[in-house]
Amino acid sequence: RECMFCHNAYPEVPAGSDAHGQPHRFPAELPEGVGCQRCHGPGAEHSRAAMREPIDFARLHETIVNPARLAPRLRDDVCHGCHMQPSVALPGKRRFGRGDYSFRPGEPLADYLVAMDVDEPGADRSERFEINHHPYRLRQSRCFTESAGALSCLTCHDPHRKVPATQRAAHYRAACLGCHAADACRLQEMGSAATASGVAADACAACHMSRRRTQDVVQVVMTDHRIRRRPGGPELLAPLTRAEPVIDDVRLLDPARGPAGALAELYRAYTVVELTRGRHADAVARLEKTLRQVLPAALEPYLALAQGQFEQRRGAAAQATLESILARSPDYPKARELLGLVHSGFDRREEALAQLLAAVEGGRDRPEARYNLAALLTGYGRFAEALPHLERALEMRPNMTQAWVYLGAVQKELGRPAEAERGYRRALELEPSLSRAYLALGKLLMAQGRRTEALRTWRHGAQYAARPEEIVAALAANAAR
Repeated sequence: RECMFCHNAYPEVPAGSDAHGQPHRFPAELPEGVGCQRCHGPGAEHSRAAMREPIDFARLHETIVNPARLAPRLRDDVCHGCHMQPSVALPGKRRFGRGDYSFRPGEPLADYLVAMDVDEPGADRSERFEINHHPYRLRQSRCFTESAGALSCLTCHDPHRKVPATQRAAHYRAACLGCHAADACRLQEMGSAATASGVAADACAACHMSRRRTQDVVQVVMTDHRIRRRPGGPELLAPLTRAEPVIDDVRLLDPARGPAGALAELYRAYTVVELTRGRHADAVARLEKTLRQVLPAALEPYLALAQGQFEQRRGAAAQATLESILARSPDYPKARELLGLVHSGFDRREEALAQLLAAVEGGRDRPEARYNLAALLTGYGRFAEALPHLERALEMRPNMTQAWVYLGAVQKELGRPAEAERGYRRALELEPSLSRAYLALGKLLMAQGRRTEALRTWRHGAQYAARPEEIVAALAANAAR
């Protein structure tokens, strides 16, 4: 659903089904692209008003949002909902209690999303440039800060019309000349710098909003929307080496509009714990401490805390947190699912299975819950019981790679080698670096006397698998036979 929020129109789903922890379900037919309502708000009443005779034009305008007529902050929020991403390494989190599809044009984005910015060691935030940094960079420009809200995305971009390539230089130049006088530009001085960069001297945007290589997708060159007084040089296009970002600190992008005090600290810790899935011990400790201070009514941060406690091998603490969640919301499927895994960690088999079975009852199940239930049943040697849960998980999420691996293992144990082979091969189609699938497929083929195919599988895995050590060992043990 988080992907659908920006990359498509909202699908037709039951009210409340987009809440945190609910299964991600979609109708058979999805919208085909972002529609009018994403920027203009719900349009049903607007359509009804347009069909009434005589048309009440005042009422007609009241029933739809025109972003251009909103206050500057609210106007910008319509665009920023998808395009304001300060750091790909740390996406902002929705406000507690808000559904994925609940944002509406005309409301403050800060009431829906707590946007986060990051500090990287030895790096100036003003020089970080990523593929979705259009408003983030524009807001750092003097042109933007001194325009008092007059400069916005809509100054240059008409959402209803794509400017032809042959008209873009003149189109953007006209936008610049809305504030700047033509004779204010030192054309001779700028011309030499622009020519060195391969940019026409009168192409304002190409000169002052240089194209630049993005740090997060190093193969891509994008327009940098930070308006510079002087054009950049070839260093902006120089090749970059792909590297995972390292984060020193996390802060609210806009503290004046976001939560304050202990609640702000809660969102900071919650965001990091969610991002790292509880693997950052300091963030888990901070979240635990802040929750004792704030005590929010929402369940989301408590579930994140339980996940963190589970990852930090604090099973008793995770159990206590999850039981407190279920005391308030007995039908919270993610809490039951995680409680089942906690019981499994204590080797309480029946309790673990009972919780996971409860998590998948009544149509509330998530593919992860079915997968975890099947994994436990497989570990307990109950292969026939595991099979329908794996099939259901893959029905809901056909690209769930590890479920295909488990399906192969279960089918093998049930004496169905053809189905087992299909599971392993499908896993490798989805994830060609999956060491476990190469190893299992090779062993299956070898057991059937298909030695040449098994060796070929292992040779391929030894070259492309993420962890080839076991595959190389298997290859060495069987190559000389």
